[in-house]
Amino acid sequence: MTTQQLHNYLKANYKEYDSNTSRLAFLYSDFAPAKTSNRYGYDANINFWKKLLIDTSRAGLLATHGDVLTLETANLEESFAWKGVGSPMGLACVLEEMQQSGDLIPFDHIMLSSQEGWSMWFLTLLKGPLVWGLRQLSIISSGSANVRQFIIMPTLQDAATRITKYQSASVVHGITDNLMTLSDFKDKFTTIAVPGAILSDTDTMIVIRYLQREKGALVVEERGEEMVIKFRNKSDAMHNRIEVTSIDRGIVSIKGTVRSLRKQIEEVEVKISELTSRAKTTLQKGQRSQSLFALKQRKQLQALLGKRLDSLGTMEEILLKIQGAETDSEIMQAYTVGADTLKSVLSSAGLTITSIDDAMDQLQDALSDHREIEDAIQATTNGIIEHIVGGEDEELERELEEMVETERREGKKERAETQSENARREEAQRVALEETELEELDDLLGKLNVLPEVVNRRTAEEARTEARIEAQTVAKARAREERETLLGSLMGL
Repeated sequence: MTTQQLHNYLKANYKEYDSNTSRLAFLYSDFAPAKTSNRYGYDANINFWKKLLIDTSRAGLLATHGDVLTLETANLEESFAWKGVGSPMGLACVLEEMQQSGDLIPFDHIMLSSQEGWSMWFLTLLKGPLVWGLRQLSIISSGSANVRQFIIMPTLQDAATRITKYQSASVVHGITDNLMTLSDFKDKFTTIAVPGAILSDTDTMIVIRYLQREKGALVVEERGEEMVIKFRNKSDAMHNRIEVTSIDRGIVSIKGTVRSLRKQIEEVEVKISELTSRAKTTLQKGQRSQSLFALKQRKQLQALLGKRLDSLGTMEEILLKIQGAETDSEIMQAYTVGADTLKSVLSSAGLTITSIDDAMDQLQDALSDHREIEDAIQATTNGIIEHIVGGEDEELERELEEMVETERREGKKERAETQSENARREEAQRVALEETELEELDDLLGKLNVLPEVVNRRTAEEARTEARIEAQTVAKARAREERETLLGSLMGL
């Protein structure tokens, strides 16, 4: 990260950097004397710088030589220099307080206080640039006495937590997924440990060492210039020691072979594609012999590809069988635990074959007694009911017939009333319709202009009246006939 990125972060996240205030000036002053004269102000400044250093570290803004988990003191004041207030003069007090609180620890405390073999392996594994980096960290003497390197523990702890959570969530088969090489570890975790940053080789060594020594989350075994890393299974108790077994080494070897085969297959497929393109291009140019040579090479590579795919299939099948064996073992363990638990429950509850047989015999006897009692009660009850009810049967039958007859008469009366009401409603509707028709007829006659002028208006009025009366008479006669017919029908019911 550049100094400009650091300054942009400070201005965006800390209001003290919005403008050159007296508060910022005090933060950048040499406030060491305030420890005795103004303890409140001293503690406030210490807490501010602690939080700022940890926040910027977690954001990957304090990385030196690409290392995000360490803090190099050589250029720290220069990195935080701010226009108007200069460089912070009290950082020495801050770093001292952070060491006392455990937020900073010297680099060699975690890397060089390891078991036999670790230090030499660490120095020989990643040669060249890493050794140069270690000289910068004062682990290898380079004559620079002013350079000090610290590990920022909150950032390291966060990174370790993210790694263990990610690993736990990604494990499907613990017997294979918890085993990896250093290369596997880098590929899997360097981009997720610190958001927005990538772990360097030094960061990777630090976090592996912390996870092994401080968290007990994994164990490391050297294998020449490579290492085997084994994470603790979810089911393993923390006090149980984990170690790399011969089975683990075999699985790592198989996984390495699978990875190598996949890489070879990808390379061969790319080469086959290139030869195919070359054959087409040379053929278009009329270079038949070169085209045939390219096709011959492609055929050889296709044969090699088939062999590599067969080998890959074999290796992956072996891994699947190993994973399946682990699953079968877990299932059998679950069966065993389940059987033992069920036996304990049955035993503690007094459930045995003898006790169950005795209980069922007692239940059968009780049910037999219950049936006999019920049969006796039922027989007695039936006798009593026959004696009491026998003389009342005829009376009940008569009462039932009367109820039926009453219901029939009431139903007939309701039907007659309903029909009569319907007839009255229909007659009213018919009369209203006739009245409407007569009114329409009057309107029509009033509009007729075809009659001779000699026709007297009074004569026309009389004619209309007679016509209306005649129509009413006919309608009434028709209604009377319908009522008589309806009443006759009702009387016949």
